[in-house]
Amino acid sequence: MFIKLKHGLSIGILGFTILMNGCSGTPFPAQDDTNKWANMSLDTFSGILEKKRGLSKFDKVREKKYQYEFGQTYYFAPILCKAKSGIEKDFDFDFINVPYRKACFVDNKPIYFMYGKNEKSGYFDYSVTTKKAFNDRLAMLEQQKQDYRMQLANEQQLKKLAEKQALKEKEILIQKLRDRNGQFMMTFYDSWAYSGTESTCANICIEANEANTGYRSLQDAINDGWKFISQISNTKRDMNHSCKCQGANILLEHK
Repeated sequence: MFIKLKHGLSIGILGFTILMNGCSGTPFPAQDDTNKWANMSLDTFSGILEKKRGLSKFDKVREKKYQYEFGQTYYFAPILCKAKSGIEKDFDFDFINVPYRKACFVDNKPIYFMYGKNEKSGYFDYSVTTKKAFNDRLAMLEQQKQDYRMQLANEQQLKKLAEKQALKEKEILIQKLRDRNGQFMMTFYDSWAYSGTESTCANICIEANEANTGYRSLQDAINDGWKFISQISNTKRDMNHSCKCQGANILLEHK
């Protein structure tokens, strides 16, 4: 049986819940009633939790999952484990975002294990009744971890390829702008007004120069063989809410 659990209550509230079992459906045995806990099956344990919290069933056909408060299980499961002369301990498994992992072993055989982000949100699994089943489950989770890491690696690789392609396209466009012949009006920003960081705004304005003219400044264009003809007008442009670029529209010629 494989159960998903969410949104646990604090142990303090759980302690109060134990006292109020008579008002909240099928009760658990008293914590010190070792015989009843020792003789309780995991099906019964899960069933009591289900009735106590009105658990909503979903995905019945595939894994018979149940959703309810993990805090209940976090509190009661160790009582069950101890009563059955079991040992609850962390199992060795490093899964992404799964720092919480507990398993109960009776006579060196697992009877349940829990894993999740913390004691309030995770999974309770008691389908593992042999060491092989337990190892198989961990192998499945290990594969999920590897698949997830591979997905992240692929996404990072795709991102790098996209950035590389964008840079290449930018370089081609810049070179086309520089190779033009004739007279062209170009806008160059050489000052900026900003309310945030000056360097950020400056980069925005300079990159706008390069994207539209092929050069980061008017002087760069002149140094590359462009001839200044005349200044046509002053200009300014709001790039965003915190950056305004100011400069001039210049007529240049290239032969």
